[in-house]
Amino acid sequence: MRKRILLFLFIILQILLFHHVFTLAKTPENYLKGKFYSSVKNNFLIATEKMKDNRFSKTVIVMLESDENGAWGLVINKRLGTMPIALLI
Repeated sequence: MRKRILLFLFIILQILLFHHVFTLAKTPENYLKGKFYSSVKNNFLIATEKMKDNRFSKTVIVMLESDENGAWGLVINKRLGTMPIALLI
């Protein structure tokens, strides 16, 4: 009888964990759709594996400016060398 109870609890636990994992794994919604220029400034852009441009592979960019004329930001997770921050800005 005890083995049946343990088996039942184990199965319930597995079902709950399975459901929890798939709930967390949902694809994030595109919150920038239709709001690109007003939403990107002061946000982080994180390159996904779907990007075809190798220059941005595994890159995190903090966007400092973004408008209809263009955008610029700083890559924050790749070391380029050492220099004063004033040269970058």
